[in-house]
This record gives sequence, C-alpha cells and structure tokens, in this order.
Amino acid sequence: MENQNENFVYIDEYGLLGSNFYWSKGIEIDLPKEMLKRVGLEDERVLVHKDLITPLQNADKKLQEKGDRVFITEGYRSNDVALWRDGKKLILHNKEDGINGYFIDFYKEGKKKNEQYQKLQEFLIKTMQDNGFRVGIKREYFHFNYAPSLLEVINLKE
Repeated sequence: MENQNENFVYIDEYGLLGSNFYWSKGIEIDLPKEMLKRVGLEDERVLVHKDLITPLQNADKKLQEKGDRVFITEGYRSNDVALWRDGKKLILHNKEDGINGYFIDFYKEGKKKNEQYQKLQEFLIKTMQDNGFRVGIKREYFHFNYAPSLLEVINLKE
C-alpha cells in the first residue's frame, strides 16, 4: 500500500521493530483481510507519525545498550510498545493475572509481587519517558503518548 498521508511513515523503514497488533489479532480470529483493509489495516506493518521516529529510535538505542529493543505493536492512536530480546517479545506480566498485570505497579507489592516483572516494566517506562513519551491515561505499562513539551519543561527545571 502506498502511504496516503505523508505525515505517517512505516517504522520498519527506519530500522525499528514491530508488528501491528490489530492486523495480527484480526488474522488470528479469521477476519477476512478485506474487512481489515476497510478499517485502514493493509498488513502487519506499523505506521506512526513521522515526528515519532527520532524519539522511538533514541529509545531503541538506549534499550540496545542493555541488549533489548523497542517492539512497537501499535502506533496510530497511541504507541504500544514491548521489549524485544533474543528475537522475541519479552513477557512483562503474568498472563494468569489477566488485565490487572497491565497496570503500572501491579507487581510492586502484595500477594502478586514480582520483582522481575516490576523491574522490566519500570525499565521500559523510564526509557520511554526519558525520550519524551508519557504513560497513557489508563496507566498501562505499554501505552504511551508522545509529549515532548513536558520533557522540555522538566529539563528546564533541572
């Protein structure tokens, strides 16, 4: 598909990793490709606004210092990201915990305390925040919005 909007670019053209969650989920549940195309999904490639490329590359570079990569699963309405290590997505929550494991600090204390998940989630969040992204309104560890003006305000205070 030729990109209809010059403000959006495919992340793979900039060395970033990812796969469109909604395309993959649609294929998994046997939705016809024609139906997916009607809602703007052409394939598994991830589109993001062109202004996000440099911050995403910077976050990816920082993660690579620790042997990880940014793996983007959605970039159009928000930025859903995961950690990528050794050719696969890292699991940052226990699937048995359901959606509760998606929320920041779920693993910090209490009966479900898990230092490994907590540290991985904090590492991803800090890396993204250090590059101008902010946690989404639902406070899930993988949803981010880009807010460079907030980063500028924080840097001015330091």
